[in-house]
Amino acid sequence: MCYIYIIGLLSPISKTDFEVTVNSIQNETTTNSEALISALKKKRPHWGDILLLCVIFLAASVYLPLISVLPLQPQSKDAFSFLICALSVLAQARLSKKISVGIGQATLLLLIGLLFGGPHIAAIIGATASSACIFCWLALTTASPLVLLLPLISYGGASLAIASPFTGALSLISMPMALLLLISVRKLLSKVKAICLLSAGLLLSAILAAVLYFLLVHESITVELLRASIDSVRSALANEISTRLALLEGDMGILPVGRDYSEFVNTLANELVNHLPAILLMITNGIALITHSAMVRLLLSQNLSKETLTPLAIFDMSAVSAVVFLLSMLLSLFMDSPDSALALAVCENLYLILIPGMLISLWMYLNVWLLAKMPSCFGILLYLAVPLLLFQFPSVLLPIAAVIGAVLLLIGKIRRELHQRKS
Repeated sequence: MCYIYIIGLLSPISKTDFEVTVNSIQNETTTNSEALISALKKKRPHWGDILLLCVIFLAASVYLPLISVLPLQPQSKDAFSFLICALSVLAQARLSKKISVGIGQATLLLLIGLLFGGPHIAAIIGATASSACIFCWLALTTASPLVLLLPLISYGGASLAIASPFTGALSLISMPMALLLLISVRKLLSKVKAICLLSAGLLLSAILAAVLYFLLVHESITVELLRASIDSVRSALANEISTRLALLEGDMGILPVGRDYSEFVNTLANELVNHLPAILLMITNGIALITHSAMVRLLLSQNLSKETLTPLAIFDMSAVSAVVFLLSMLLSLFMDSPDSALALAVCENLYLILIPGMLISLWMYLNVWLLAKMPSCFGILLYLAVPLLLFQFPSVLLPIAAVIGAVLLLIGKIRRELHQRKS
């Protein structure tokens, strides 16, 4: 998942090296934070780089409002999206002064575009992550209050370009996340804590935008209006699913022609609506992870002390999250009555929200067992084969892998607690 750097890696479960490392890191965070801020102030960019970063920030910030309102042709929208992706790559390469970082960013955006619907989604994610990273970097290295003018300029420019102060506010959607990213770096928060903060900031921006939309368009927010909006989302999902099934049935010839898929379409649309909270949180968590990982890569490229940067890269899920994941999964398997529909929806949403973290936890243990000590050819091949195998049968193997990750996480937490008590 993007870039996860673990100093010393995780020890096998029978060892306690990682537990000791985490404890010492927590004790030294304050000192390391001061050292990091002092080191970054010495990395002040050249004025030409500052100007270039400001231009990229403004272009990335105004992308979403412009692409949402301006009546552009499909080819123009695609060209605009590719330009934003290219600027995002340029920002990473320029800040790090390493072509490998830019190549990594380009590869990530390419995969996002291929997997999630073309260059527009990749450009939105790239623009959000880039604007947050640029703002954070300029704030850390220049320590100038003039950095706060950048979002105001982008908002003013977007509002004038589309003649809509409300839609122009979309240019500020990444700012709560950018400010929280700045706080997380200054305080050297762990990756999990930082992702939660950044995701909350992005989710808050989305909720505020939705509230403003309802107030401006409908002049009020009522339960009936929310229900009607959910029904419209359900209908749109059903229509999209029907369209995709028609393509599979007719043009591609994968499904048999003439079957009635209406019940399947309605069931799937209802499932997606029930899982909408989890889907939204998974999206914001994913964008937060991409943004934070890009910032960590950038900091690592500055020849700063790895001991100072270690807390930013520690991915340490809590024992509570593992317990909640296992309980929600077990409860969702045994709830099938209509009376428990709400409880089932809550359990399934919790399960979906936590499954990526459990999979990452398992991946870290694989790092240890297969690569940490003297890696063998078999270990490296097995390490590469595991994700390929998981995605061959994702509906079955991914939940199993997540359960294994949760169990290993709990065992590791228990061993760490026992080690602390002995010492």
